[in-house]
Amino acid sequence: MCLHHCRDIWPVFLLFALAPIPAQTNQSQAASSNGQIPTIKTEARIVLVDVVVTQGKGEPVVGLHKEAFQVREDGDAQKISSFEEHTGGTVSPVVLPPMPPDVYTNYPTIRTTDSINVLLLDSLNTQATDQVYVQPQMVKYLRAELAAPKGARLAIFTLGQRLRMVRGFTADPAASLKALIDPKSGTDAKFEPQMASPHRIASENLVCDGIRSPAGQAACRDFLSEERAERTGDRIAMTLQAFQALAHYLSQFPGRKNVMWISDSFPVSFFPDASPRHSPRKEYRGDIRQTVELLTAEQVAVYPISARALTAEENTHPDQYGRPVNEGLGDSSFDQIAMEMLARNTGGRAFYNTNDLSNAMTEAINSGSYYYTIAYSPTNTKADGKFRRIELKTTNSSYKLAYRRGYYAENRQVEQMSEPNAPSDLLLPLMSFGMPDCAEILYKVRVGILQESRNADPTKPVVRYGLDFAILPQDVKLESGADGARSGGLEVAVIAYNSDGKVLNAISKKIPMRLQPDVFVKMQRVGFQLHEEIDLPQSGVFLQTGIYDLKANHAGTLGIPLHVAATPAVLK
Repeated sequence: MCLHHCRDIWPVFLLFALAPIPAQTNQSQAASSNGQIPTIKTEARIVLVDVVVTQGKGEPVVGLHKEAFQVREDGDAQKISSFEEHTGGTVSPVVLPPMPPDVYTNYPTIRTTDSINVLLLDSLNTQATDQVYVQPQMVKYLRAELAAPKGARLAIFTLGQRLRMVRGFTADPAASLKALIDPKSGTDAKFEPQMASPHRIASENLVCDGIRSPAGQAACRDFLSEERAERTGDRIAMTLQAFQALAHYLSQFPGRKNVMWISDSFPVSFFPDASPRHSPRKEYRGDIRQTVELLTAEQVAVYPISARALTAEENTHPDQYGRPVNEGLGDSSFDQIAMEMLARNTGGRAFYNTNDLSNAMTEAINSGSYYYTIAYSPTNTKADGKFRRIELKTTNSSYKLAYRRGYYAENRQVEQMSEPNAPSDLLLPLMSFGMPDCAEILYKVRVGILQESRNADPTKPVVRYGLDFAILPQDVKLESGADGARSGGLEVAVIAYNSDGKVLNAISKKIPMRLQPDVFVKMQRVGFQLHEEIDLPQSGVFLQTGIYDLKANHAGTLGIPLHVAATPAVLK
C-alpha cells in the first residue's frame, strides 16, 4: 500500500515556465523524474490498517488507546508504531496560484480529512426491475440528510458499460440530490447486455425445451451455458476495471474511503479466501490482484448493499440483515456470502434482506465515520508477493471489529513473471469519457493552437493543437542502476471526445527513460516536460489527458473542456 507524500514542491512547480520540447530521436533523453516514492515496497515498509470498533447495536466505540489493540500478521505479533483516532472530518479548500491562460492542472482544489463516501449505483450487475427501486431510496436518504445534515462528504458514481461520475465530493446533500435526479445523470433504470433478465433466461430455456431431440436439447443448453459464462466474464472484467479506476481517483484524498456499492450481484471476490462459487477464474487473477492492491493502498472499505427486492418469504427472516447467512436460503445465499466476504476483507459491512436502502446508506456512512488507524512495520520484511493475513483484537472481547484482513507484500518482479498476460495499457481505461480526474501524478498542461492542418476532407477542417506537459519529478518512480543512471517509464495519452462521448482523435505513447546522474539532478530542479500534438475538429471538443508511471502503476488524468478557435493560423 502507499503512503501519500507531501507536495511542498508544488507552489514552485506551478510557476516554472512551460516550453515546448521538440521531438527527440534519443528516447533516453525524453523524460525524467525522481525515484523517491514511499510505498510498501521500500525497506522501511509501513502497513496501515483502519479499524471500525462497535458495540451493542452498532454504536461506535470512541476514546480507545493504542494499548487496547493487538496486531498479528500471519500469526506473528506486531508492534504498533503509530495510532490515531478519527471521529469525522472537515473540508478545507486549496488555493492555487493563478494559472496562465490556456494552462490547466489536475492538482486537487479541496483537501479533506478523515473519511469520505462514494455511492456506487451498479446497473451492470443489477436487474432493471430492482434498479427502479434504488433511485427513490437514495432520494429518500438525501432528503433525510437535508432535514438533519451530518456533514458527510459524498460522491456519486454509476457503473454500467463504464464507470461514470455523476457528482464529485460534496458535503451539501442538496447538490447531491440535484445531481441524482437530473435526467441526464444516468441513474435511471436500464438494461445492460451483460446482465440477462429473468424473462430473457426463461425464453432461452424454452427454446431448448422445444427441441425434440435429447442431443439437440443438450447442445442447446451447452451453448446457453457458454454464452452466459461469457456474459458473466464480461461483467467481472468490467467490474474490476471500474474499481481500479475508482481507486486511482480516490488516491488524491487522504484517509479512509467508504464505497457503498448497491447491486443485485457481486460477481467476484477480491480476496484469496473466496467461496468455491466466487473463486477467481484464472484469466482474471491478475486484474483481481491489481484491484486488491489498489483498494488496500487507498484505504478503501466496501459496503455492499443488496438492491434485490425482498420477497414475502425473505421478509420472515429479518435476522439476516447484514449478518452471516444460514443454510437453505436458496441461490441468493451465494451472493450474500460474497457480500459478507467482500465487506469483511475490506473493512466494511454488508447490508441485505432489507427494502430500506436509505437506512442502509445511513448506517454505512455512520459506521465508516468513526475509526482508528493503526500502523506497524511487519517483522517479515520479505517482499515476496505473497498475501499476508492481518488479525486484530481488543482487550474487550465484546467489541466488534471491521478491518481489512490482509495485503500483498508486493514484489514487482514476481508479479510480472506470474502475470505474463497482464493488460498492456492501464492508462486508457482511466481516460474514458465522463471519468473523474486522477491525481496520483500531478501535472499541468498548456494547450494552444499551432496551425491549421491539412485534411483529406475539405468539408471537415481541423486544427493542430500543441500540448505542453509539466510533471512533478517526485511523482515519477525511477530505479537506480549500478552505473548511477535512473531508469523508468511513462505513458502519455490524449483523447478528444465530442459532447456525446464519441472519440474524435487520440494519441498514446510509452516513453522509456534512462537518466544519467547529471540529467537526473537537473530534472529535480525543473521537473519533467514533454510536448505532444493532436489534430482536432473546429467544433466543441472535450480533451482527456493522462500520464501513467509504468514502474509505480500510478496515474494522473485531467479532462479539459476545450473551445476550439474558429479562425486558427493558416498553414503555409
